[in-house]
Amino acid sequence: MCLRILCSRAFTALTLALCLTLLTRQSSAQCSGVIQTQVYTQTYTSSGGNTYTLTVPQYDPPTGYSLTAAVYSSAVTTSASLALQNTTNQEQTFTPDISRTDVVKLNGVTVTGKSQGYGGYDFTDLAAAGQPGDNISYGPDQLFNNLSLVYDSITNAVTLASRYQGTGSNTLSYSTAFFINDVPIGVTPSSSISDQVAFKFTYYICSPAVLSADFLSFTATKQDALHTLLNWSVVNEDPGRTYTVEMSPGGSDFVDVGSVPSTTQRSEADYSYTYPNQPGATGKLYFRIKQIDVGGSVTYSNVCVVDLGNTGNAAFAIFPNPAVSGSYVSLVLPGDSRLWQIEIFAADGGLVQRNLFTNTSLVTLNFTQKLAAGTYFVRAVNPLSGDTHAGSFIVQH
Repeated sequence: MCLRILCSRAFTALTLALCLTLLTRQSSAQCSGVIQTQVYTQTYTSSGGNTYTLTVPQYDPPTGYSLTAAVYSSAVTTSASLALQNTTNQEQTFTPDISRTDVVKLNGVTVTGKSQGYGGYDFTDLAAAGQPGDNISYGPDQLFNNLSLVYDSITNAVTLASRYQGTGSNTLSYSTAFFINDVPIGVTPSSSISDQVAFKFTYYICSPAVLSADFLSFTATKQDALHTLLNWSVVNEDPGRTYTVEMSPGGSDFVDVGSVPSTTQRSEADYSYTYPNQPGATGKLYFRIKQIDVGGSVTYSNVCVVDLGNTGNAAFAIFPNPAVSGSYVSLVLPGDSRLWQIEIFAADGGLVQRNLFTNTSLVTLNFTQKLAAGTYFVRAVNPLSGDTHAGSFIVQH
């Protein structure tokens, strides 16, 4: 397998959010009752850097049913060994990394992709070539453990009808590429990768029903590990209305989690509500808006679902990223929460600060000094369990 060498990297987290029915301002249909799915899965195991294909039938809806979304998702598990050899007559200092890029294509056309870096290697100091310590080997290390990587939902009605609906079939391809990053010129890297990709393609199907003409749209989006943003728009607004936000972890039994009063004007109005996700929460959350008029009549919006990630232990996460005003970041720490030692390193490997936290799985890490703009690395070590997590964040000014 051939790995390309890059000098820097920048990765953007994709939002893991799916609204089952996105309504335009001209639409009056919604999905009601039980949302049905058709799921196609395939697991691939290899040394990485491959392209896999999966043939999926298009959806041919029976009478009364419609296709509301086509969703691509994958979970990846990767381990790697990394060797580094200095070939120059100078000492070399750096922090290496291995990253991956996964791309999904539909009939040869790219529809989605995601890049992810490991960020777990130590600061490395190699002596000049021919001197003791001129090389080092890492691993095998587990870079990713069932990491939810690719996630993208296609909800545009025109796109669904033209590409995913019919009696034919589609060819999906899933390509992986691995890169060795941040290794200086004159240092020769080599690696061995073991990679598993669990790829899933899902059709979301519903039976249309009539939505109150006052609701124009409703969407739900996961902003970060701890926040879900709900937005909805209405027309013919009446003062005195109340909009109750309802949530269900299973899609059937909804409970009230908040409310928003109506505005006073009789016109179109836009509303938003931020729902606080529980630290470490996983799985899917279902949301809807209950509109209560002054006279007591009730109307419901469509239902939206937000995927917080795979069930099981919560994933290590750093947010916000970039850091807000360069003053702090928050960490989600999976596993044993009794004791954590958190360290921040600069890009050159220098220790910036070290903190200890006890009995928590959610840490707000206030910077003890104003950090210059750039990339920083975080390492969280639990000395009781031996768990170690690492990642990076960016400071911008």
